[in-house]
Amino acid sequence: MLTKLPVILLFCIGITPHVNIGNNLLYLDDLPVVLILGIFIIAMFYNRDFILRKVYRMKYFYIWILFLIYILLNPSIVLGYFSITTDFMRYAFLFTVLFLLFYFEDSKDFISRVSAGVLIFLSLFSIFTYFLELNFGTDAYNYWKIGFNPNNWGFTGGRINGFQAGGPNSFGDLICILTLKVISDNKVSGRIYNLILFMGYTGCFFTFSRSSILVLTFFSIIFLLLQKKTLSLLIFSAAILLSVNFGLIDRFLSQSETDGINDRIEMQSATAQAIQGRSVKNSLFGYGFNQFAVVRSEVKPITEFSDNLRPTGPHNGYAFQLLNYGYVGVVIFLGLIIYPLLRLDSYRVSYLVGIQNLLPISAFLVLNFAGDLFQNQSIAWIFWLYLFEFYKEHS
Repeated sequence: MLTKLPVILLFCIGITPHVNIGNNLLYLDDLPVVLILGIFIIAMFYNRDFILRKVYRMKYFYIWILFLIYILLNPSIVLGYFSITTDFMRYAFLFTVLFLLFYFEDSKDFISRVSAGVLIFLSLFSIFTYFLELNFGTDAYNYWKIGFNPNNWGFTGGRINGFQAGGPNSFGDLICILTLKVISDNKVSGRIYNLILFMGYTGCFFTFSRSSILVLTFFSIIFLLLQKKTLSLLIFSAAILLSVNFGLIDRFLSQSETDGINDRIEMQSATAQAIQGRSVKNSLFGYGFNQFAVVRSEVKPITEFSDNLRPTGPHNGYAFQLLNYGYVGVVIFLGLIIYPLLRLDSYRVSYLVGIQNLLPISAFLVLNFAGDLFQNQSIAWIFWLYLFEFYKEHS
């Protein structure tokens, strides 16, 4: 139980709202993190050679150490003073998850089962709250409601947000990744498989997240075709046709939604120009974590934006990482991602389609071109969990 509990707690991050429970110092979704860290400490005392026995064989470990040292020292390099940022603490936490996953010998099947359970819960939550127009108030960010968020789009009465930070787009991303994980694992079959596929798409659709719907549709169709799952492909097609009645085409083709896409392009273009025009020092090492943000065509220090605006990232996880940590940081960061993927024995499509975790990992990497998923730690944990499990299986 000590080894399975961290996996369960990790998934709890995605279904626990960001609600203040400790005078703005502790939030409800912090509790799973605190408990996992406690289990990590217990594991070290329970098995004292746990760390050294696992570490010296893992070259991946040294890339992580290098990245952690870099983001720890980055404020000193860029800002001129030492500071332990929340970003450092988040990645340090993920580092402990890597250790615990290697300590958990039979994690693969268990992660698949928990993924399926969470997917079913979130999909049903999305579907029922949409039709019943239920919401459970806002979280500590006081912006998106948990559940149904009404709008004036015309082709739909509203869209669904989950428990995580980041709004409906992030909720759609989470359901998309979980759906691709479950259908590619092939741990369920027959009617249950097709039902989960149908629910996953429908739950994702009611978030009305364009990128999530596109990525889920593209990867699902490719996978089902390559696996020759004809019935599942028909079920998935039926789900898509059904969603047309709820505004699928309007979501992509209406004028207001085209303007929304243009806003994203404007933000990413402005970020690219800011990156190209900065000093050598900032090009190499970035501006530092939580220093710069984007509002449409403006890229500037967060403190220079007025209080009535909501500065965000550029809606591109790679550009955001480059903005924060520069080319040096991005190269090391990409090393964390690429190194496990280099462990594959073959890159033939027929081989890749049967590799567990590869589909959700690929989807997450693609979704970062349209959102700041790497920086949204209420979502990013699932990517690192699947990537760590992928590395563990092929190392």
